Amino acid sequence: MTAPNLMIRCFARDGRRPRRLSISAFAVAVWMACAVPPALATTTATVCLFDSTGAGIEGAEAEFRSGTWHSIGLTGVDGCVSTESATAVGNLRFRVTYNGQTETKIQDTRVDPVVTFQTVLVTGRLVDSTGAGIGGALIEYRAGVSKTLGTTDDAGETSGEMLAGNRTFRVTYNDQTETTSQDLGVETTVSAKHSAEGDRRAECRISRVCVGRFSGCGPLAMRWLTPSEVRGSLLI
Repeated sequence: MTAPNLMIRCFARDGRRPRRLSISAFAVAVWMACAVPPALATTTATVCLFDSTGAGIEGAEAEFRSGTWHSIGLTGVDGCVSTESATAVGNLRFRVTYNGQTETKIQDTRVDPVVTFQTVLVTGRLVDSTGAGIGGALIEYRAGVSKTLGTTDDAGETSGEMLAGNRTFRVTYNDQTETTSQDLGVETTVSAKHSAEGDRRAECRISRVCVGRFSGCGPLAMRWLTPSEVRGSLLI
């Protein structure tokens, strides 16, 4: 189909004979599209959360801060969620929440619109004085409320995916509890050592006769290993 023509009459500056120009409607439409400034474009910001193997984590809450915190939504099966909000453009603070833990980073979406977070594989370990693993110990972490990392197996270990950061851990075994804080960005193995002296103390406490006359009722003999001890230990 031939586009209709528009006749435009143009006059020379000296007022002499007019000149007729034929411009198709299509050409006019193209000219108008180029001449009229487009509406303000929005930049899509995408927040992704992956585990330590690179697999997406579903169900994490993603937010960005522009004056106040704005929810982007929950990550999908691929670990990502996107927004096309115009307020998500610029150098902004992004936050992801997973299993009660949060991690925040600042990124300029004009440079890179994909904001990536990644969890680390955390291993909790309880060993005896000989270095042998102790099974059946409950290892938890604090995330507003207590969350369970897991119960140690026969090798004395349990593992789980967590966001990096300074976290507080608690191990409970044989009626004894110890708590420590550790930066998972520095060390992802959280180790504690338990000795028979701790068992004797627990037995004394249960029998309610620990009043100082029993040599077996010493101080709590379960302690957390420092990151340097963990890295230098043959237990790893």
